[in-house]
Amino acid sequence: MRKILVQLWGGIGDMIWLTPSLVALRKKFPESEITVISQETTPLDVIKDSGIVNKCFSLNAQGVLEKLKLLKEIIGIKPDIAISNSASPCFTSSFISFLSGAKIRIGQNRKGRGLLNTINVSLCNNIHEVEANSKIFSSIGVPTDSKELFMYISKQDKAFANKWIHSHKIKDKDFLIGIHPGPKRKYAKRWDIDKFVELCKLLKKEEKSKIIIFGGPDENDLVQYICSRVNGIFSYVGSSNLNQTAAIISKCCLFIGNDSGLTHIASAVEIPVISIFGPTVFWQVKPYGEKHITIRKDLPCSPCYKVGKPIRCKTLECLKQITVNEVFEKANQFI
Repeated sequence: MRKILVQLWGGIGDMIWLTPSLVALRKKFPESEITVISQETTPLDVIKDSGIVNKCFSLNAQGVLEKLKLLKEIIGIKPDIAISNSASPCFTSSFISFLSGAKIRIGQNRKGRGLLNTINVSLCNNIHEVEANSKIFSSIGVPTDSKELFMYISKQDKAFANKWIHSHKIKDKDFLIGIHPGPKRKYAKRWDIDKFVELCKLLKKEEKSKIIIFGGPDENDLVQYICSRVNGIFSYVGSSNLNQTAAIISKCCLFIGNDSGLTHIASAVEIPVISIFGPTVFWQVKPYGEKHITIRKDLPCSPCYKVGKPIRCKTLECLKQITVNEVFEKANQFI
């Protein structure tokens, strides 16, 4: 196959869960030109410049002229195969594959919406997204034995992280804990921020433990709220460079966070993760790997999240019932 187009729908976590399939795809077709198009721009940082893919660009276009230019770019790829990831909206992704001119178009056919695909893959609802993506890619003979996640970190990113760690007088003997209280725009995924404050106070009492509160460009208020209430902890609010953030996360001994992109990056750089889950379907989207711990409440109404639909629950009991001591006890297993 000369050219392969891969569609990535979703956020940073979705890209992380796609990486085992992309790595296996590159090994299967080492000479092929692989292009990844993404619903958003930021997730592309996970693989950009890594050598796994040849090209990548975002579907995020504003205005008629930009959308026409984007359409021309998609048609110009002229792929032999077009593949959509497990989180893709069936009709939209199959339509884009059709527009690209690919003769082989692979995706799902939920409720008959993948009618423009030439190969439809049936997926179970009780498997992780990593496994679901592997099943889709296996339809063209891509091996499914490796499930190792990937996050690209360059030498420059590593140097940046080393300099940042050194400037904050963090030593190798310190037990460094990363914490992410976001995502900012998805309140239904966020554990109470005051509980994060109390957790940090408990963790600070542990000998040699040091804490970094992480956040994205729009999460500075969450980060500063915690830092203003707990003495002696550090903050890192990333800019647009996701890879530098990943490089600093890779220096941690433990990462604690909600269902967010940074939590999944921690799992990709092989840092033990404690993830706090509420209404989302945890078995599909929890941090992937054996060393991670997911804390959640198995309520009769949980999980209630459905893809593409807002969470209507106003009480979020599934998150409220998770106590600070529960999370602290799990953290102590690592410390």
